[in-house]
Amino acid sequence: MVRRGVQLAPLVPGHQEGGLRGGTPSVVLCEAAALALELAEAERAREAARLGALRDGFERGVAPLHARARVHGWGAPRLCNTSHVCFPGRDAEAVLIALDLEGFAVSVGAACASGTMRPSHVLLAMGVSVADARSSIRVSFGRDTTDADVSALLSCLKRVL
Repeated sequence: MVRRGVQLAPLVPGHQEGGLRGGTPSVVLCEAAALALELAEAERAREAARLGALRDGFERGVAPLHARARVHGWGAPRLCNTSHVCFPGRDAEAVLIALDLEGFAVSVGAACASGTMRPSHVLLAMGVSVADARSSIRVSFGRDTTDADVSALLSCLKRVL
């Protein structure tokens, strides 16, 4: 629908669609596009399940590493590729640096808040104390993350903590 008085130039000259688009849509190409979308959605669902399994495995492996370790949002619907873990009494910045030196890229907050020393406003809004927010790290999992990567991270965390 185009507002009255607005003049549009046709993308492809013709008489269809009020003279704004010529030609007849290819049913075969429309079906191919629909199939491509179905395949992409199936792949997205498979990848989400795989990443969720990696995240859950990581979170199960964290508990034995620190007596009071907690996963923020445990049991709630959350992103499949992100885990936010608190190690009360540990300085998250120190843990981050130690993991970085071992080749692991984790963070202490959202990427959009990097460079700030303030605790995560999201964690604070969830009711997490300032002390616990400063003892929390965020781990993200991606397309290239493997079970071996998660195991190596847990081993490194065990040494660091």
